[in-house]
Amino acid sequence: CPVLADARRRLPRGEQDVPGPNEDRSLAWGFHSEAIGLFHRDQGNTNDYTHLWVFEEDVGITGSLPHLLQEYQSDHGDLLASDMHPVDPMWYFYPMATDGFVARAGGPGSRLNAREHVQRLSRRLLDALRAWALQGAVSWSEESVPTVCFAEGLRCSTLLPRHIGDPYRWDGDMAPEDFAERVKVDRAAAVTEALMNQAQCEANGGEGEEAAACRSRTAAARHDGGEEDQPWVGRLYHALRY
Repeated sequence: CPVLADARRRLPRGEQDVPGPNEDRSLAWGFHSEAIGLFHRDQGNTNDYTHLWVFEEDVGITGSLPHLLQEYQSDHGDLLASDMHPVDPMWYFYPMATDGFVARAGGPGSRLNAREHVQRLSRRLLDALRAWALQGAVSWSEESVPTVCFAEGLRCSTLLPRHIGDPYRWDGDMAPEDFAERVKVDRAAAVTEALMNQAQCEANGGEGEEAAACRSRTAAARHDGGEEDQPWVGRLYHALRY
């Protein structure tokens, strides 16, 4: 693929980056959206899905994955990601953007970055990413996905802060025993929140919008772990490198 050959030449440290000292990296290390695009292409014109969730293999969730996905069913945006912000020119992979990508992205401040540990992409965004790639407009996928979303005038949203744990970053590192302890901590916090919300609702009493909102917060907290036998959402963590 000519455009990826161009991207390889832009690697800041050349072969030290890809294939790397242990020769275990390919360009897919940083060009996730192109690999995802191949999957999307192979689905043809099927209407079996409107959005595609993508999880990196070293992401952990302290609650229920199905319930996490359900939290976003009413959000029909084209991109869900975390920590979207303008690209820093000092970012290590800043040079990876091809000339075609920079031209299509627009003026200063139009190049964006987002954490890609967990993302949800719409069919429209997947189509746009593929169209850009076919025209030689590619960049490191942390940049390409949010930049294309905004440049194409699509709806770009963020994951709810209460679903993001710490660490949730590229250099995060959690041992299995630490993650097991985090599950207990997150569940205990959700139980406490549910009990506090319930006490507040009972103290306020009454009817109307405020009382309804209070009951809604209590139900959400219980949904996130307030009852031991009920599935809950928990938080996302990156990375489980063991």
